[in-house]
Amino acid sequence: MKSLLALSLYLAFLLPAFGQSITLSVKQTYGSFLMSELEEIQNHIAEPSLAKVTESFPNYYGSQITLAVGLRSNSNLGVFWDYTSTGGRMAYQDYSGKLSSDLLVSRNALGLRYEEILRLNEAFSLVGGLQFSALFSRLVIQDYLEVFDERQSQVSHMRALGFGAEPEVALQFTKYRVLCRVGMGYQLSFSKPFQNTQNLFLVVNDDTVEPEWSGFRVGFTLGYEIPLKSE
Repeated sequence: MKSLLALSLYLAFLLPAFGQSITLSVKQTYGSFLMSELEEIQNHIAEPSLAKVTESFPNYYGSQITLAVGLRSNSNLGVFWDYTSTGGRMAYQDYSGKLSSDLLVSRNALGLRYEEILRLNEAFSLVGGLQFSALFSRLVIQDYLEVFDERQSQVSHMRALGFGAEPEVALQFTKYRVLCRVGMGYQLSFSKPFQNTQNLFLVVNDDTVEPEWSGFRVGFTLGYEIPLKSE
C-alpha cells in the first residue's frame, strides 16, 4: 500500500514531462455500500435493548478529484483523491429519557487511474476506466443516554487501511477542451479490521469488523484539458 501511495505521488510530478496534455477533473458520485459487518454491530447493540435501527448505511454522495496526463490521443494515466461516507443509527425514546448510538463511517482514497477512450465523433466518446487505490477508513461511534436528568455520552474513534479497485464505463462529451462525463462502475474493496489508537480491534461475536465499501457507483465528471505540446 505504501508503494501505491509513493507511486501515485511520483507520477503526479513525473508524467507531465512525457504527456501530450493534462486534464484536471472533478467528479460527483453516488454509491451503495455493502457494510454487512457494521450492520451486524447494529443488530448486536439493538437486540438486548429497546433501541431500533433507524438508519443502516444508506447510499450516499462522494467526491473525486483527478489529475490525468494524456499519454496518447486515446489514453490517460493519472492520480486521484476520493472521499465518501455513510452511517447508521439506533435510537429509542420514551417519557423517562432517550438513547441513541450512531456509527459514522468515512473513507479517503488515493490512487492511480487509467483510461482508454474510443472516439465516436468529434464530440462524443466512450471511456473505459480502471482505478486502484489505498483506502483510509475512519469509524466514529457516538453513544448517548439520557434518563430523566442524568446524561451520559461516549465517543470512540477507529481506523482501518484497505485496498480498492474500480472498473468504470462512461459516455463523454467534449467541447472547447471542456469535458462532461456520465459513468457507472463497481468498487471492490478489501480492508483490514477497524482498530483504535491502542491497537485494539473492533469485535462482534468473536469476529473482527472491517469496512466494506464494495458497491455500485454512478458519477458525473466535469473537467478541462490543457495541451502540453502544440498540435
